[in-house]
Amino acid sequence: MSDLRELLSDVAEQARRYDVTDRAVRAARRRARARRYAPVAALAVVALVVGGVWIPLASTRTGDSMVAGPVPWLPEVVAAPAQAPPVLGANQRVGLGSLLYRVRGRPDTILLAQNGRQYTIPDAGDPVALALSPDGRWLLLDVDHRLLMQDLRDGGRRELSTTVPDRISWRWSSDGRWLVLAPALAETTAPAGDHTLRLIDLTAGGPVWSRTLPPGTFVLGVSGSGEIFTVYLGTEPDAPRTGVESLGVLHPSRAARTLPLRRIAGVLRPGEQLNVTPGQVLVDGSHAIMRTWIAQAVGDVTAVSADDVLVVDTGSGAAQRRIELPDPVLRAAPRGRPADPVTDARDLLVTAPEGVLLLHHRLDGTVDLELMDRETGELRLATRRADDRIEDLRPRGYAS
Repeated sequence: MSDLRELLSDVAEQARRYDVTDRAVRAARRRARARRYAPVAALAVVALVVGGVWIPLASTRTGDSMVAGPVPWLPEVVAAPAQAPPVLGANQRVGLGSLLYRVRGRPDTILLAQNGRQYTIPDAGDPVALALSPDGRWLLLDVDHRLLMQDLRDGGRRELSTTVPDRISWRWSSDGRWLVLAPALAETTAPAGDHTLRLIDLTAGGPVWSRTLPPGTFVLGVSGSGEIFTVYLGTEPDAPRTGVESLGVLHPSRAARTLPLRRIAGVLRPGEQLNVTPGQVLVDGSHAIMRTWIAQAVGDVTAVSADDVLVVDTGSGAAQRRIELPDPVLRAAPRGRPADPVTDARDLLVTAPEGVLLLHHRLDGTVDLELMDRETGELRLATRRADDRIEDLRPRGYAS
């Protein structure tokens, strides 16, 4: 337990601007990567109005030809271009996006479109391009402290907010209909400040629904029906992330409810814990995908690592099935290195029509995207990096 809290504390201390909360534990293991991100503060008032008229942001899955690969909209290999790609224009039509990534030693983010073309998004090392919507049409941007949505298919931008604080968090529904904007982890646990949650309907262009969350409450995800799942983590910086007994469920037109987790506790094996740290829970239609965690002794260090997956019904809270993933492999760090053990493990990343995307960290330091079958748990390599210069892979639907 203390090791998990130390990992989360380590992330908060080392991150600089954007809080990649769904990667909190793996960011602590890879501190060099964590510097580009930081805990996040709440958003200012969201405005999706242009000239007093709501602008629909309807999604579509039609577009350019697909890049070859097990996941149709993902490339089999991500390779660094020999030269910087052309800069993405504010009104440019490029087709649907596939993923965002960075190249070590280069300051900017690169957008890889589904048709294989690549574009530079200048950010001088401070991420401007935050994420792609699950359907690949919309690019979420933070430009000069204004939150924008760029239409990659038809061109043009929509302004979501005229003023954005330094720290934000966002969640997409897996069908691309809803976008939730909310405080990030470090700001959530702060007793003071703005704790406003905002829900945007991308298919209808509005309305925007908002709710002030109690301090210590964090948004885990949003379903296709608009239900928003939250967890109360407390206001102490080192509050435990395990032992949570229930989730909160909010909806713009229905009364709030509670999702008990007691029935899940009954299926946990000896030594397992259910961890609801942001990023360890994905909302996928009428189900939530949750990770079990185990503690292992590695030399004189006790390491806490993600293990299996539980598929949970979001109506009843019952665990419908367990998906057994390969056991994490932990190896003590070499002498003279930080005490954190080296791991071969998988992290939840994104739900997609084809399955669940995982980030696989190998003992040799390589990182791949894998596709997990929702029913069988079968793992298939989806995307690999051509070399270790490729960093910060953010496929469609990525959230912070």
